[in-house]
Amino acid sequence: MPQLFNEGGYPVAQTNSSIGQQINDKHYSKAAVIEAKRVKTFSQMGDKLTQPKHFGDKIVKYHEIPILDDRNVNDQGIDANGVKMIIGVWYAFDAAGTRIVTGADADGSQGFSTKQLAWAAAGATGSIKSGNGNLFGSSKDMLVQNGSFPALTEEGGMVNRVGMKRLLIEANVTEYGFYMSFTKKSLDMDTETGLLARYSREVGVAQGDIREAQIRNSLIGKSETNRVFAGDATAMDEVGSDDILGFSDLRMMDKALKDARCPRSTKLIDGSTKYGTTTVGKARYAYVGQEALPTLEDMQHNSKDVWSPVEDYASAGTIAMDEIGRIGPFRFIEVEDMPNYSGQGADTTDTTDDADLANRYTSVGADGVVRYDVFPVLFVGSGSFATVGFEGDVARVVTVLPKADAHNDVYGKKGAVSISWYYGIMFLQPTWIRQISCSMAIA
Repeated sequence: MPQLFNEGGYPVAQTNSSIGQQINDKHYSKAAVIEAKRVKTFSQMGDKLTQPKHFGDKIVKYHEIPILDDRNVNDQGIDANGVKMIIGVWYAFDAAGTRIVTGADADGSQGFSTKQLAWAAAGATGSIKSGNGNLFGSSKDMLVQNGSFPALTEEGGMVNRVGMKRLLIEANVTEYGFYMSFTKKSLDMDTETGLLARYSREVGVAQGDIREAQIRNSLIGKSETNRVFAGDATAMDEVGSDDILGFSDLRMMDKALKDARCPRSTKLIDGSTKYGTTTVGKARYAYVGQEALPTLEDMQHNSKDVWSPVEDYASAGTIAMDEIGRIGPFRFIEVEDMPNYSGQGADTTDTTDDADLANRYTSVGADGVVRYDVFPVLFVGSGSFATVGFEGDVARVVTVLPKADAHNDVYGKKGAVSISWYYGIMFLQPTWIRQISCSMAIA
């Protein structure tokens, strides 16, 4: 009978060796398996600001509002007809530019309480004007624009006064940190000779992941101010099976971003000479979780597929890290660990909205009821935010070696590795940060 090793037999094995017990029955490779690093999608975005020392923990910037903006509201003074303008009131003019005075406005000082009333009084040939002091502001109404052109009389005078204002935007800079402890014996007895160096390295890696999550969650939180819902849902708890992301939702979001004058982040990509490549126009980036891919791939408009995978145009232009494809004016980036609103959608027992329940993500909500998961599709315009740090500060790993302490560790057996950093975020153009909340197909 041959001598058998089996499982070594030391100290106790399932199958003992006929050779005899083994002192060493395994070898540890020094090359450990290391988890893949998380992708830093949002850390590379935005401007960078620094809070100087000795000026508190808050940084402030001016946001100047142009004259032709409906947020620029002030007392405009006297119009070209010599009438005092009142904030919040609308004025009507006939085709010749003469003020229309009716009813309660007989003395010519009150105007009309709503745009619609002034519009009706002006008729098709007349014009209307706001008393808010911003000329026609952001209005695209022809009657408003025509009524706001500042025609003057021969004598001029103190008429058509406008103004400018500026807003203050601010961000707080806050310090964050964490630590891990170890013992002297753990360093002395562990078979890994570089254990302390690995502790320091892993603490630094974790800090980078946490800061990425801080930026990502700050952007998602801010986008909730400008959030819309897919389908016919109007609130988070109404998002159900039918409220899945559709082409019309993306088209309406594109219009909203255009109205906010949000720039497109990318350049046009021409089709290359290689077979099968497509042309991609200027686009904005949309950030989605990995759960969104089936929904994007299956999206149609007028019974035609609208999804173009990134491989169709990647050879002809520059693509972003983790870009997966495009639909219309949006190029989609898949975000690792993208958060969602788990179990915050509609009740799955609502049979009017559960046609595709088996193909939708669901979770048990806070009330114990199975509800749909709601996923954010995040839109972030270029130049919409800035991250804020502190002058002279970077994230530094501090290693405290074991040392005797009369109050805490008289034997000098405990040490620690810590890291701290400052973080703040300033939203420069909050209207460029938006979100569509929707359900997603599983497959």
